[in-house]
Amino acid sequence: TPAAWVDGILSQRPLLAGVQELWLMRGSSSYTREFGTTIASIISDLPVLQTVVFVSLADTSAQNDRQSLQPPELSCLPSIDSPTFSSTHLKDLRIVQWSSPDPSSLWGHEGAESERPRRLDFSHMLQELESSAYCYLENLLIQLMPGVYVEEADVERLREYFTRVLVEHVEEPPKMPLPQCCDEDDDGPGGRRTWTRTLC
Repeated sequence: TPAAWVDGILSQRPLLAGVQELWLMRGSSSYTREFGTTIASIISDLPVLQTVVFVSLADTSAQNDRQSLQPPELSCLPSIDSPTFSSTHLKDLRIVQWSSPDPSSLWGHEGAESERPRRLDFSHMLQELESSAYCYLENLLIQLMPGVYVEEADVERLREYFTRVLVEHVEEPPKMPLPQCCDEDDDGPGGRRTWTRTLC
């Protein structure tokens, strides 16, 4: 189960000290508060972490047959005010919005088209940024699948909180090779069957 998977990570915290880039994937719903707090605690303990990548997959179960887009959120990132915050090298945030046409292919897809452009809404994330809890972030890279856009007004507001904001439209989902530890049957949130050769 996802909870058991997170517990396994927590039991190996000392082995994560050298992690420089962390990827988090999200499906059809927002992270629970408990999950966000747990992940933020893990990230806070990573002293050389430089980059966090949030990969959000469009919901294929939408009743209107149009994949709904989950608004970006920062609940899984630690607050700079946390007494345990040690991620002083964490400066880069990357947000990837992609799509999966079928739940069985959630962990890999080569492309997606939309009937009409869809806006990725950053209003919630902008509210989170207003708190200054994430002022340690400097660079934001937004990567969007075809048919998805960010309003220029949102981009301009994001530039108030980041030194550099870049929006890219990509034809293929970004990929990260899986580490060797994912070869075991019980690895991954749902076991090995949920892994492919890459995380996206």
